[in-house]
Amino acid sequence: MKRESEIIEIQSDLKSNLRPFILKPLVLVENRILSVLMLVILFFSVVYVDRIFYHDRSIVGAYILLVLISSLFLKHIISMLLFNGFVVLMWYQNSLKGFPTEQIELFTLTWIVCFLITFVVRELINKNTQLKESQLMTIFTLAKMIDMRDPYTAYHSKNVAFYSREIAKEMKLPKKVWKQLYTGGLLHDIGKIGVADSIINKPGKLTDEEFEIIKQHTTLGYDLMKNIPRFKKIGILDMVLYHHERYDGKGYPEGLKGNEIPLVARIMAVADTFDAMTTNRVYRGKRNIDEAIKEIENNKEKQFDPIVVDAFLKAATSGKFIKKY
Repeated sequence: MKRESEIIEIQSDLKSNLRPFILKPLVLVENRILSVLMLVILFFSVVYVDRIFYHDRSIVGAYILLVLISSLFLKHIISMLLFNGFVVLMWYQNSLKGFPTEQIELFTLTWIVCFLITFVVRELINKNTQLKESQLMTIFTLAKMIDMRDPYTAYHSKNVAFYSREIAKEMKLPKKVWKQLYTGGLLHDIGKIGVADSIINKPGKLTDEEFEIIKQHTTLGYDLMKNIPRFKKIGILDMVLYHHERYDGKGYPEGLKGNEIPLVARIMAVADTFDAMTTNRVYRGKRNIDEAIKEIENNKEKQFDPIVVDAFLKAATSGKFIKKY
C-alpha cells in the first residue's frame, strides 16, 4: 500500500513538472475559486471595452479577442460557455444602441467561427497533453523496472530525486530547477535497461570489461530519451548523460571538467553518490550517514563541485537527509 501511494505521488510530480508550457494557464484555473476570479476579471474587461469602444464599430475585433483569450484561459467548458454567453449578451445590448444589422450579423458569424476554432484548438492541446503524459508514464515505468531489478536499490531513483531537490533548495536555485532535478533523479539511471542483470546484480567486484559496459548506461539513457524535446529543454538529458562526470575531469562519458559539466548534473552526482554509499548493495553493506557525509566532503574539488558540496553539507547536517525507505 505504501509503495502504491509513493508511485501515485511520483506520477503526480512528473505530470505537474513536465506539462507543456501552453497548458500552464489551463492548469492555473482548474481550481473553482480561481475560475470564478478569472471569469469576474474577464467580465469586467468586456464591460470596460464596451464603455470605451461602443461608438466605434471596429469593436468586433476587441470582442473576438476576448473570446479567444477566454477559450485558452478557462479550463472548464461550462466557464467558457458562460463567458461567451455574456459576450453575446453585451452585443445584444449594443444592438439596442442602434448598431447596423450587418454589424450584428458580422459579429455573430465571426463569433461562431472563432468559438469553433478555439474549441478545436483546446481539444488538440488536450490530446497533445495526453500523448506527452503517456510517453512520460512509459519512461517512468521503465525507470521503476530498473530499480526493481535489484531489491537493494528499489528506492534509489526516488532517493536521488529527493536529495537533488534538497541540495538545489540550499543553493537557492529557482523552484522550477528543484522540480526538474526531482524528475531527472527519477529517470537518471534509465539507461540501465540496456545492461544485463548478470552485471547489475553481480555480488562481487566488476571486471574491467563489465565496468565499461555499465558505464554505457549514461549514453544509453540519453539515446532513449533524446527525441523528447521537453527533456532537453528542462535539462533532463544533461542529468542522464553527465551525472557520472567528475569535477576534476576524470569521470565519464566525456571527461568534462569543472563548469563544463551542467550544474544540474553536478548536483545529481553528489546525490547519486550519497545514496549509493548509504544503501545496501548486493556486493557490500551500506555506510552510516556520517561516514558518507565525510566521504563527500573529502572529495570536494576532486570528484564534486565545491559549491554543491557546501550546499549538500548544509542539507545533510540539518537532518533533511534522514532516510525514509
